[in-house]
Amino acid sequence: LRLKSNTLTTLTRFFSWVSTQFQRMFCALQCDNGREFDNHASCSFFLTNDVQLCILFLYTSAQNGWAKCMIRTTTNMIRYLLFQASFPASYWAEALHTATHLLNRLPTKAVSHHTPHFALYDIATLLRVFGCACYPNTSATAPHKLSPHSTRCLFLSYSPDHKGYCCLDLASNHILISRHIV
Repeated sequence: LRLKSNTLTTLTRFFSWVSTQFQRMFCALQCDNGREFDNHASCSFFLTNDVQLCILFLYTSAQNGWAKCMIRTTTNMIRYLLFQASFPASYWAEALHTATHLLNRLPTKAVSHHTPHFALYDIATLLRVFGCACYPNTSATAPHKLSPHSTRCLFLSYSPDHKGYCCLDLASNHILISRHIV
């Protein structure tokens, strides 16, 4: 089996990003017997970067119990977010972004009861309620200066690419990204 070039590129970019952002290098990578890492290209990549590859045995989820627990926790949180906001399952991706954002901001014993986000960046974050009514500032995109400066939306998630929030515009059914919401 061959490692797809986009998988190797993604892995290279991720290793580079972690090294640049946190001045840390990977020591080991653990995978659950995924065949995408069991080939010459990936093995040479890990050897070049001094990373030990640990491949788990088939059907032994106990070896990867922490990851399985986190997947279950994330899935439950997605289900709860969608339920409490009365959103259909089609918004699962936005709920996933929000759940991941929230889980990274919950205190944990792993970092002395701080949040993982605070441990990495040393800043706190303002949290919003998934599915709540919000009013993003749309004055910059308004067609006329007397047009409304906002419209009623529902909060979906935190933008992964911008310093802003993703909001669902109820009138047009489009997702707006805005830094300033009320």
